[in-house]
Formats: sequence, C-alpha cells, structure tokens
Amino acid sequence: MQQILAGSSPLSRLFYLFLFAFLGLFVASGLSIGVSRIFNLSGADVGVLYVTLFLQSAGMFLLPAYTVAAWSSREPLRYLKLQKTDGAERGFLLAVMVYVLSYAFVAFLTRWNQGITLPESMHGIEQYMRAMEDSAMETTDRLLSGQTIGTFLLNFLIMAVLAAVAEELFFRGALQQFIEEWAGNGHVAVWVSAFIFSALHMQFYGFFPRLALGVLLGYLFFYTRNLWVPIIMHLFNNGVIVIVYFLRKEDDWTANLDDMPLSLTFGVGAVLSVFFTVWAFRWYLSGKRRKGASEEADPS
Repeated sequence: MQQILAGSSPLSRLFYLFLFAFLGLFVASGLSIGVSRIFNLSGADVGVLYVTLFLQSAGMFLLPAYTVAAWSSREPLRYLKLQKTDGAERGFLLAVMVYVLSYAFVAFLTRWNQGITLPESMHGIEQYMRAMEDSAMETTDRLLSGQTIGTFLLNFLIMAVLAAVAEELFFRGALQQFIEEWAGNGHVAVWVSAFIFSALHMQFYGFFPRLALGVLLGYLFFYTRNLWVPIIMHLFNNGVIVIVYFLRKEDDWTANLDDMPLSLTFGVGAVLSVFFTVWAFRWYLSGKRRKGASEEADPS
C-alpha cells in the first residue's frame, strides 16, 4: 500500500480517519440491511445484531485506523504501536492493576451519571436520551442472554476481543497519536480522544464513566507506548461483563457495587480508588525511570 499520507499533516490524517469511519459505518449498515433482507430477518434478530456489531467494529474502527496508518507509514503495525516493547510484561500488569483499582471510582461515576436529572424545560430531551439508553441496554441483554458455550464464546470474541482491538486501534493507536502530533501535548490528546470515544457511543447516561475509562486507556497508551496494554485493560473491562452475564451470579460483587446507593462510604471508596489508581501509574513510571537510569549508567 502506498504511503500517500507520509508527508501530510496530522489534521489531514484526522480528516481521513473520520471520513473512513463514516464510510465504514455507512457500508456496515447497508450490509446489515442486506443480510436481514436476504435471510428474511428483522433488524432485531440476534443473528443480525451479531453481524451488525461485527461489521461496525471492523468497518468503523479497525479498517479506518489500519488504512490511515498504512497510508502514513511503511510499517503500520509499528506506527500503531503494536510491536513488542521492552518491559511489556510490566505494562500488562499495570493494565490489570488499573482495571481493578479504578473499578470503584468508575462504578461511582456510573451510579451518579445514571441519576442525573435535566431541568424541566429539557424533559423531552431527557426522555429521548433515556429511551436510547434503554434501547441500548435491551440490545445488550439480547446479545448476552444466551446460556450455551457457543453463544458465550461468540459474545466474548465479538464484544470483548474484537471490540477491544478495533476500538483501541482507532481511538488510541490512531486518533490519540494524530491529536498528539497536531497539538504537541500528550495530555491534551488523552482527554480529547477520551471525550470522542465516549461521545461516539451515543449514551449520555454512561458518558462520564466511559470518559473516565477512555482517560485511563489513554494514559496507559501514553506512558507505555504499547497499544497492547490498553487493549488488555479494554478486554478485561468488556470480558468481565460477558462472563458475569453468562454466569448469572446474583451475588456477584460487580453487580452489587454497580447497584450501591451514592452513600458516604461509596464516595470514600471512590476517592481511595482514584488514589490507588494514581499510585499504580506512579509505580510504573518510577520503575521505567529506574530502568532508564540503569541503562544510561551501563550502556553495554
């Protein structure tokens, strides 16, 4: 593939990234409609939902990110930071630690976001957004309701593995890097890409926890420069949901935490969650600095 964007500006790459994402969504929607008509199925059929989810992940996120990277570099996988790096194992451990340690804070944000009430003058907008939220939840429940090993594996592959790889390629591997090149500031890139990540999911009553998740994934990529690290955390985040739905444990600790009222105890737990998450990043960076200092002291 020719590197026709090799000398282009970051803004040009951003333009093509979003253009291809829009075209990918358009093609994916058309193919989904075609499949439903060929097999005489409704759009709400579970099989059509799987096809739609697969096509959207591939067409809207995975292929646009890879295409723009391939147009920008002779080594697109290296450009997207999918290569093996020194100390990758420590980065993978950081991803798991951040997922576990940040869970209480994200759960607190989820409960708070779900309870947001708009002014009476915006009651119609609130009803519309809650209807969208209920529709999205109903779709998720339909996809995860299967209790066979086959449906579990299919859900895990599409909703956990494919979603994690495709979305991280797009939002961190491509989008965040392009914004950082344009703005010259990695922190700005983390927050802007996280905002877009959350906004594109079109769920207001899950916007803030998804924004927090995007920020955490962004900093994992920013500090490790290894895309596999945020992919691991994203996989854990989605995979746990798939597993919990499959096991259907009523006493599951994640379900209990998500349903907790916004009490003082929950708030203190959320603050501690932020504290320990920040500590995990500092632990990783201190180890990285020590390793860099030792390599400078002993260049052989």
